Amino acid sequence: MKRLSGLRYRALLLAGVAVLPALVLVGFLAWQGYSGERQHAALSQPAVLGLALAVALMLLIAWFGAERLVARPLARVAEAADRLGAGDLSARSGLARDGGEIGRLAATLDGLAAHLQRTRRALRTLSGGNRTLLREGDEPALLAAMCRVAVETGGYPLAFVCYARHDAAQSVDVVAQHGRDHGLIATLAMTWADTERGRGSVGTAIRSGRTSFVRHIASDPNAAPWRGEILARGYRSVVSLPLRVEDAVIGTFSLFAPEPDAFDAEEIELLDEMAADLSFGIETIRERARGREAERAIEHAATHNALTDLPNRDAFLRRTGEALRAAAAHGEPVTVLVGHLSHLQELYDGLGFDPGNRVIGELARRLRPQTEGEELLGHLQLGDFGLLLPTGDAARAQVAALEMRRALIAPVSIGDAQIEVQAAVGASFYPGHGDEPELLVRRATITAREAARRDLPYLAYKGATARENPARLALASDLHKAIDARALTLHYQVKQALRERDGAGAEALVRWRHPERGTVSPVEFIPVAEQTGLIRPLTYLVVDLAVRQLRAWNEAGTPVAVAVNLSARNLYDPQLLPWIDGLLNTWGVPGKLLDYEITESALIEDPDGARKALQGLAELGGKIYIDDFGTGYSSLNYLVTLPVHALKIDRSFVARMAKSAPARAVVQSVISMAHALELRVVAEGVETEAEAEILRQFGCDQGQGYLFGRPIAPEDFAARPG
Repeated sequence: MKRLSGLRYRALLLAGVAVLPALVLVGFLAWQGYSGERQHAALSQPAVLGLALAVALMLLIAWFGAERLVARPLARVAEAADRLGAGDLSARSGLARDGGEIGRLAATLDGLAAHLQRTRRALRTLSGGNRTLLREGDEPALLAAMCRVAVETGGYPLAFVCYARHDAAQSVDVVAQHGRDHGLIATLAMTWADTERGRGSVGTAIRSGRTSFVRHIASDPNAAPWRGEILARGYRSVVSLPLRVEDAVIGTFSLFAPEPDAFDAEEIELLDEMAADLSFGIETIRERARGREAERAIEHAATHNALTDLPNRDAFLRRTGEALRAAAAHGEPVTVLVGHLSHLQELYDGLGFDPGNRVIGELARRLRPQTEGEELLGHLQLGDFGLLLPTGDAARAQVAALEMRRALIAPVSIGDAQIEVQAAVGASFYPGHGDEPELLVRRATITAREAARRDLPYLAYKGATARENPARLALASDLHKAIDARALTLHYQVKQALRERDGAGAEALVRWRHPERGTVSPVEFIPVAEQTGLIRPLTYLVVDLAVRQLRAWNEAGTPVAVAVNLSARNLYDPQLLPWIDGLLNTWGVPGKLLDYEITESALIEDPDGARKALQGLAELGGKIYIDDFGTGYSSLNYLVTLPVHALKIDRSFVARMAKSAPARAVVQSVISMAHALELRVVAEGVETEAEAEILRQFGCDQGQGYLFGRPIAPEDFAARPG
């Protein structure tokens, strides 16, 4: 009010200044009248009164004009300025923008207020959006929150997010919106194709990758398809800001405004920054989602079998452990079933790798529907499926086991062929058979194999087997330690020439003196090594010790060809051949001094693989012996096709040879056949001179047994006579 009174005072002063000449004139005339009366009496009193009234009227008009044209407009400008200074950015003077100075002043003030208001709403939107980016971790939630911030915090009446779809129509989906829509969004039917409905702000921003406006919806031709719907809802301008994720525009963030010609340069700059932040937020969320998906995929791969997508052994054991803890708390039993596919190797050999995998996959699909509730189906290893039954007794277990077996043995169609798989199921129970997941699964697996061996469909665990003997497990542990400590030694048994008197070579035989148990027979610990995976490091140790001994004998001038035994697992070990080659080179031992003895059964498992492995060993220079010939799957075919140098007749034939004509005939036939194939023959287990004489008569090349010498330490072997 003080500012207003001051303006009116200045207006009155201005009016006074305007009529001041008239007042001077009136005073002069009045003085002239007075003088004239005295002197000439020129003016009458009515004339003076009329002149005074005219002056008063002029003063009134001047006052009214100053009040109306100056004081009031200035007062409105001042009031708007006061409100603007107090933070009310909606303040406007409301004056017409004429060409006068006050009009220009009012227009400048109103324009500044509008600019500040737009900038402030953009700043609020940007600030609120930044807070939203920190809170939201889900893409749909982030988009919805940003639209809400633009409306509720920024003050825009309507905000929406569109995503471009890469279909034939190049359509656009509205994925989030907030504000006074009144059904508008549903009527837009936008596209980002270069067509009439794609030339609005959304389609143009997606195509060009730049911010797009429609500043005057009422007149812009690009708004024609939607003009009526938009104007009817009170919107006069719109802006669409591109959302760029991973260097590609995925959509837009759009804002409607109620005034035309909205969105000036500074506001757009702030909104562009907000859109860039939103794009970064989307990209970050997607990267996190991909990371989580990758983690889930890695975790799934780590816990599921790649062939059947069933829980693997580790996952099955973990779930079994959970079931055992729950059962212990409630006093309930738990059953573990293992369905074992026998003769699986024959299946793969007959069908091939891919068809064999298809059979396994089909069996897994059949088994899936058999699980209910908390029951779990797992793929423990290639030929073993596990089924966990957290509830139920032995009767329920038998029913489930027989259902499981029926699913496994039903024919599987592979092309036109019907493949039948042999299977048996074993069971173990908590608490009767153990309280640890690994123990229960192992006992169910052992029982399933026993059922398959006995051709039974189902068998429940009855008690500890030889393979579970604690002493045997302790022996395996001790053997592992002995191998690591190189605590095993080699003894050598001579191979005596039967056609000459000179020694023909030796066989390296491993010996183990246990610190507590004394000497452990190879018959006892070699099977343990085979079954526990220790045969590989054991063989590597034996070959290493043999090559070192060959080096020592060679340097002493008494070279001897020594044979080492290789198992089936050794034969198909891809690292063995290059390792032996490197070992011979390291110690400077000629390859012809190291021979190899391999059982028949090792050759039968994979003839092609055996041929490749034996060829590699032969190329190193040593001889290859078929050990225990006649006790396995004897076949003339592999004698013809494989690089074999000699046969070793099993001791069982030699021992019966002197008393059994059929045994003697077998030995004679083997020697004749071998010589016909240009193979040498070694007879094992020769203990009497009579046996040696028969072998000489048959033309056997070498004999090995107690008659010629027991296995002895290397220093004793070097010192032996002959």
